Amino acid sequence: MVLFRHWKIAALATAFAGGGWMLSCFGAQPTDHDVGYDLSRTVRFETGAKQMHNGDDITITDVHGTSDTMTAGNIYVIRGTYRLASEKKATLAAFVTESASDPDLKQMQEIPVQRTQTLALDEGNGKFKLVLYLWYNGNPHVSFYPAGGGNSFGGVYFGTGASVLK
Repeated sequence: MVLFRHWKIAALATAFAGGGWMLSCFGAQPTDHDVGYDLSRTVRFETGAKQMHNGDDITITDVHGTSDTMTAGNIYVIRGTYRLASEKKATLAAFVTESASDPDLKQMQEIPVQRTQTLALDEGNGKFKLVLYLWYNGNPHVSFYPAGGGNSFGGVYFGTGASVLK
């Protein structure tokens, strides 16, 4: 009789533990807000210098981020449309240009490109969403690059205040 009770208690404890583990598998995934990134601020950006090549085009439709101005230390989601006509394939990327000679800034420019900053494209029209990590102040832009690497062959600068390259 005593052995039966111990077995029964062990079985109930195992069932509760297994049920709890199973329910935890269905828990909600953390949101950006849960990990400290509130990207809901609307950036009232302006476009600046724009140079396109043979029928290509980039239009930025909206920017949201952790700040409502384009300043270092923030993250921005950039959405828009593109037309790639001059190449069969290309890469669309969001970067920051800065030509200062400050050694600390030069070191910051060596930060690896994040996957969310680039998008592989085929010739044609489409929509894009890029995430720009603004590690240092400069001139943000969305630009086309050759699919195999190399220098930009067209792009548009954007930002707020002094960050806009005119």
